[in-house]
Amino acid sequence: MIPYCRPDRYTLAILGLIGMMLVLHFAIVDIPRAYVFDEFYYVPQALAFLSGSRIPLWHPPLGLLLIAFGIAVFGDRGLGWRFSSVVFGVLSIGVLYLLVNACTRDKRVALFSSTLYAFDSLIFVQSSIAMLDIFFVCFMLVGFLLYWRNNRMLASIMMALSTLCKLIGVMGFGVLVVMMLIEHEEPRALLKRAAVYVLSVALVFWGFLLVQGLLVDPFSTLIEMAWKNVFSGPVEGWTLSSQPWDWLVNQKPIPYYVAKASDVYEIRYRGLGNSMIWLLTVPAIIGVAYDYLRHGKKPSLFVLVWFVMVYLVPWYPIALLSPRSLYLFYFLPAVGAVTTSISIGVASISELLGERLSKTIMSIYL
Repeated sequence: MIPYCRPDRYTLAILGLIGMMLVLHFAIVDIPRAYVFDEFYYVPQALAFLSGSRIPLWHPPLGLLLIAFGIAVFGDRGLGWRFSSVVFGVLSIGVLYLLVNACTRDKRVALFSSTLYAFDSLIFVQSSIAMLDIFFVCFMLVGFLLYWRNNRMLASIMMALSTLCKLIGVMGFGVLVVMMLIEHEEPRALLKRAAVYVLSVALVFWGFLLVQGLLVDPFSTLIEMAWKNVFSGPVEGWTLSSQPWDWLVNQKPIPYYVAKASDVYEIRYRGLGNSMIWLLTVPAIIGVAYDYLRHGKKPSLFVLVWFVMVYLVPWYPIALLSPRSLYLFYFLPAVGAVTTSISIGVASISELLGERLSKTIMSIYL
């Protein structure tokens, strides 16, 4: 007989959180009968793929295929459009819990971080609509988890899947490269993992191109796609863009969808982060930087590299050197780094204040 292992309170709490978020999402996912924000682009492309038509190469195809899967199962309606986003969004909560627990060895920190993440407004909305971002973020988190479990080859493959949802997923692999360089990884092993990542992206993308009837070089096509994404001009008449240095303290909400539902209420989907979380970004990141410099803790270094690579490294140079329009939801892959850094900071404070007082502060904040 297999011995029964009773789950601890933290496991029960994260399972309860995941279940609650699933209920919340599926209670509303079919309500907007029209396209929400960029669903206007992605849902018709997914439908075109299902009908055998060729789709434009604005982004790598995996995210569209996941949207198409939901439509194939549940039909051309809200549930079908958004099913995969809900699954990946809620799954990312559990993956973040496992990731933070793996790197900090502290289930309390992991639960606190994943709870903040689950109740971030932008995470919730992006998990409720058929866009590509929550897919690449989820695969990125899985890749980070596998890195901390010392399965770095499979972590590279997960980062390839992240990139195949959206090209910015390459920054997740960049996090792994920086961490391995800091750890003095052998050059041969590092090159092997880079080769696995590049070939995984290229071969899957090439297969998609062949299915679409396109006999072109996948490498040059990906480079051209990246060039267009980075150096495309601003959208004329579009007033929803913002600069990355404004995202943390002076958010510009994006009205994804507003509709009159009845005389009593309106449906409002907004691209907006939770200020109770985002306003703590700078002090929390400074805190993990100090924690690493003072105590040399690898989890703090990892969170710092994660934040820098997915937020500062890509978006600040693009904002300064390219006319491209940037949007608040590009901060999505950094939200997990922020909630984890806040949680590590709270754990450090609890060592000074004592467990009872720290629990009181954490409960009030939540």
